[in-house]
Amino acid sequence: MLAEGMGFSPIPPKAAPPTDIDVTIGAGVSGMLAAIKLAEAGIEHVVLEKNQDVGGSWYENTYRGAGADTPSHLYSCSFALRDWSTHFGKLDEAEQYLRDVPNTYDLRAVTR
Repeated sequence: MLAEGMGFSPIPPKAAPPTDIDVTIGAGVSGMLAAIKLAEAGIEHVVLEKNQDVGGSWYENTYRGAGADTPSHLYSCSFALRDWSTHFGKLDEAEQYLRDVPNTYDLRAVTR
């Protein structure tokens, strides 16, 4: 009531998501996040991956000493946190995280 008294309009309720949308996304970090959120919203989708496994750049770059130049915790989704061993994660740990997330959230069922 106070908001209306100050001239603010109530926020209308959100409409249900459309069900006739076809969504295709990649299997990198952001693609996996999008796939999880699409599944939660009940929107059908397909995840495409050109490699033998998910992970995008982390799967493809296998040079010795590879690691992140960004703090490791920023690679964790807020709903799939990981206890990283170092502040700047190394390749093997980042790869494992990016294999664990699709297993935990059943993304492999929609990955081609």
